[in-house]
Amino acid sequence: MAYRGKISMTLVVFTHTFPYGIAEWFLETEIPYLAQKFQKVIIVPLFKQGVPRSVPEGVIVDTSSRWYSESWTMKRIIQSVFASVFFPPFYLDICNRPQTIVQMSVFLRLIGFVGKVSKTYQWLHSSFRKSYLEPKNTVFYTYWLGPQSFAVGLGKVKYPEIKLISRVHGLDLYEDRHLIPYVPLRKEQLQQIDRIFAISEHGMRYLTEKYPFVGPRCEVSHLGVTDPGFSTPSSTDGIFRIVSCSSLLPVKSLGLLIEGLSAFTTASVGLLIEWHHLGDGPMRSNLESMAENLLKSKVRWFFHGQLANSDVFEFYRTNQIDVFVNVSKSEGIPVSIMEAQSCGIPVIAPSVGGIPEIVNSKNGVLLEKSPTPRSIARALKIIASNKGESLSKRTASKRIWRSMYNADRNYNAFVDRIMKLFC
Repeated sequence: MAYRGKISMTLVVFTHTFPYGIAEWFLETEIPYLAQKFQKVIIVPLFKQGVPRSVPEGVIVDTSSRWYSESWTMKRIIQSVFASVFFPPFYLDICNRPQTIVQMSVFLRLIGFVGKVSKTYQWLHSSFRKSYLEPKNTVFYTYWLGPQSFAVGLGKVKYPEIKLISRVHGLDLYEDRHLIPYVPLRKEQLQQIDRIFAISEHGMRYLTEKYPFVGPRCEVSHLGVTDPGFSTPSSTDGIFRIVSCSSLLPVKSLGLLIEGLSAFTTASVGLLIEWHHLGDGPMRSNLESMAENLLKSKVRWFFHGQLANSDVFEFYRTNQIDVFVNVSKSEGIPVSIMEAQSCGIPVIAPSVGGIPEIVNSKNGVLLEKSPTPRSIARALKIIASNKGESLSKRTASKRIWRSMYNADRNYNAFVDRIMKLFC
């Protein structure tokens, strides 16, 4: 059933940085739906970085539990070590995985995890002690499966009436996305969560196969993007335009895309090609040098840097674009693909994570799990060489967004699901 009006409950949403900075932009779309149904919504970011974005009227942003900084300052190390010494699960994790103490990067990951758990738990306990929150009238929603989930789960030991749900995406889900495939206290994190919402069928299968005990408490809840109100046109001036959108990190494999573009120019002599990348990151200078060396005058390329979500859609509205390309090594279901499809842009992407649920031969080209530059070039040629087929893919791209990743449908259904579980 659909719930009308607001309910007299508080929703606490734990985020990484939102509404600060420009990360987690997809939460800008989801928060208004939550604010429409809950009497009070409190956002608790783990890090306070950058300038805060606006939130709907009545939504409270509480920064009293923030974790100071991303960097390993001496203050942070001392705080984390001190918190770990008095945290019994810390020793449980080491007993379960003794090699942690000799793998420095993993040991620091555990220390950092425990520190964040401690900081969040302090906030939780203080909120109850000061009557800022009432356990029986509060739903806790951790947007990522991580230390905040564990901290609220610990709170359920003392306050069993606490209600806890969590989304799970990609980096917070797939353990093999880490250099050493290990997530601190993962089994213990999962034990106290009332409902886990995976953003993809693949993610739910991965989690329930690895931890069967969560099966009855896990379901799929797709993310979504708002109708942009337009469709991006294909190029009409003889230039084939390619766009990609991601952080410039190793997992996104932008170097592979550059190699694919180079192979595409070899197979498409005479075709005028432009590549636009939206997003920034630590690999930018290396990727720009690589593009300069491999693409030279064969492809006009542009790194536009980090854009606000509204600016991404403005780019799609004001430019002709023929195809969107993703070549990541690992993904959940990228919101960037949903955004491109909402604008009717065909997509080329690899068969990793939940991508096969959103990309297929009807709306683009689904690459193999580990594509080569040659297979990327072939996929680009499919889009570039057949205008009729490309038009059909554009229509199908818009259709899959409308049927599966429409924000209005998905977030209203998500809120109704929470109501059904706890009201």
